[in-house]
Amino acid sequence: MKKQLTLTLLIILVSAFTVFSQDKKDGDAKKSMAYKANPEDVKSIDSILKATYDVISGGVGVKRNWNRFRSLFHPSARLTPTGRNPQTGEFGARPLTPQDYVDRSGKFLVANGFTEKEIGRSVDRFGNIAQVFSSYEGTFMQNGKPATIR
Repeated sequence: MKKQLTLTLLIILVSAFTVFSQDKKDGDAKKSMAYKANPEDVKSIDSILKATYDVISGGVGVKRNWNRFRSLFHPSARLTPTGRNPQTGEFGARPLTPQDYVDRSGKFLVANGFTEKEIGRSVDRFGNIAQVFSSYEGTFMQNGKPATIR
């Protein structure tokens, strides 16, 4: 029993070391660390979400401050939009790094304008860790007319 407990603890410690050391090797982590956050943007969950929605929102032709956006996330953060695939009808999730989001959505947001407004939030906390689910309503231009998504 003592050998099994020691082996289990060793595996946990090696696993933890591996997980923490991966952050230093990750390319996205290095990119995120290069952007220093404004202390006002990251002083609370409310301020982080306000800053995130603020960066994403803007009219047609308005460039976004992607450096500010990147500064709001931990180096290994993931954004996971969910929804229904219009071609297959299946529901799914798409984990993205903050940079993936910029690459996939940046041009669309500028070309079509896009404004997000939070309409719901759920926060689960354990000690100094929080998991936040935030839902929004988005407005953008589609074929010259305003369109809304949720």
